[in-house]
Amino acid sequence: MKNLKDYNPDEIADLHRSTVVFLFASFEDTLRTIEDIYLSPANNDRKTFGNVCTVVNLIRQLGLDIKIFRPLFSEMAALMGRRHRIVHKADLIRPDAVIDAPWTIGDDYQMMIWLLLVSGFVSKLRAALDPSALVDQWFAEERTELIRKLTTARQMFLSIPPNKENFERKLQSLQDILNTITEAQAIINRPNDETARAIADKYGIPY
Repeated sequence: MKNLKDYNPDEIADLHRSTVVFLFASFEDTLRTIEDIYLSPANNDRKTFGNVCTVVNLIRQLGLDIKIFRPLFSEMAALMGRRHRIVHKADLIRPDAVIDAPWTIGDDYQMMIWLLLVSGFVSKLRAALDPSALVDQWFAEERTELIRKLTTARQMFLSIPPNKENFERKLQSLQDILNTITEAQAIINRPNDETARAIADKYGIPY
């Protein structure tokens, strides 16, 4: 987008913020739909899932094991918090702030994790409700591992000392981050032969 003739960083930042809001809205709509199908509550169209506890309550009501979803709760809380800040506080980082902070590459990185989070959580939920949903099982496992790798790389980057000393240590840290990102890229692939064969057999696809 930066190569566009009329590129405006503030407008692009607002576009990204809108993406966060609508991403969370799609997440909430999916949870309401699942609640409606499996629990048949009345008037759940206005129910919100603005914090992790409400999601945990739904998982428990569905009779599912909380621990299989636990690895995603931290990033889920971050998504909910950023969405709340955008919608209710104009994305201002402090009460006395008058302009929002610029959208950075760090925000892009976080957005990538949140996209994986929502798709991975929904697949994990569907697989837990229907163990025969092999594609969702594979997709959920892939997304969960991707999130783990990407959050690990981020934490490694944030742990690099800001001073000019320990150059060799910083260089090694950057190499470790590169290795972790490379491992994450390798995950984005077709399923292993066993999983691929099971999926093909279920749907009658020659393998």
